[in-house]
Amino acid sequence: MQQGPFRRQLPRNGPTRGASVPQEACDDDLKYRSRLGSRSVAADGHAHHMTPTDAALVVPTARLALVCLDLDLLTGSARGPGARAAIEARWGGPVGDAWFHDMDHFAIFRDRLAADPSTTWLMRGIRWRGAGDPEALVGHVGFHGAPGDHDLSAWTPVGVEMGWTVLPAWRGRGIATEAVAALVAWALEQGVSGVVAGIDPANLASQRVAERVGFHRVAAVDDDDEREDIWLYTGGVPAGEVLPHE
Repeated sequence: MQQGPFRRQLPRNGPTRGASVPQEACDDDLKYRSRLGSRSVAADGHAHHMTPTDAALVVPTARLALVCLDLDLLTGSARGPGARAAIEARWGGPVGDAWFHDMDHFAIFRDRLAADPSTTWLMRGIRWRGAGDPEALVGHVGFHGAPGDHDLSAWTPVGVEMGWTVLPAWRGRGIATEAVAALVAWALEQGVSGVVAGIDPANLASQRVAERVGFHRVAAVDDDDEREDIWLYTGGVPAGEVLPHE
């Protein structure tokens, strides 16, 4: 199921800064934030009010909304298909069977979010807002932790590590590229100094995504008897000019 580099027990995995987002996408985003801010349905079937901070955690693009997955959604997703009805009610759109292939990852991110409820540096759901199947949950994209809190700090000591997955039925539409580019741009706007991703050498699709967004392959490492290529976001600058120096 994995489209992108979520490595080990966690998903792993140039933007065009200032790229235009249609006004209708911005309007839809405001409506969605308003809906999030009013009421949510937890995986246990109980309704809970969300905080204003929760309601603001949406990065819009031309066809997508990258929505921070809250504790209710992560908890339900970690429980599996039996929680589908509650997840769809909370999300407001369809959730396919392939979503539940990452149950272990959802459990890890659930625990991380429970430990730091205010963080925005974890997993986001990719919400489809283009033609056909509006509101569908089509994948996830996000970070492994706050700036500096990740396993690839040798390449970006105070940066962030990214991962992404697009569900099989939604691949081939440029969704991963659009989502990754937008979230890299968002991270840079927050003042992050670097973005890195670990990608399986056999995952050619994610390598193409990384190249299109502005990542460059800078190293290969062996991790738990598995090889992983390290990709650093350089935004078109040669990788050697942005690697950390002793």
